[in-house]
Amino acid sequence: DLEAHKVGCSAEAETCAVPVTPDMKFVVLASDGVWDFLTSQEVVALVSRYPRSEVETAAEALCREAYRRWNANGSIIDDITAIVVWL
Repeated sequence: DLEAHKVGCSAEAETCAVPVTPDMKFVVLASDGVWDFLTSQEVVALVSRYPRSEVETAAEALCREAYRRWNANGSIIDDITAIVVWL
């Protein structure tokens, strides 16, 4: 979309490689709609409240919290997508 590109929207994803270590419990893959209003520490704290068997609920709670924060800061809400993978 040429119009979206003019304001900085790109189809090129920002990625990084992080080695999985034994102390890691889960990985969160999320869109900027999550990261714009939640820090990594807040995401870890939120997801850690849920047991492995409630991974879908953890992802939903993460998206709900991002939505709540977007909504509190104005009428525009970015895409909000999160995947939680227990290791």
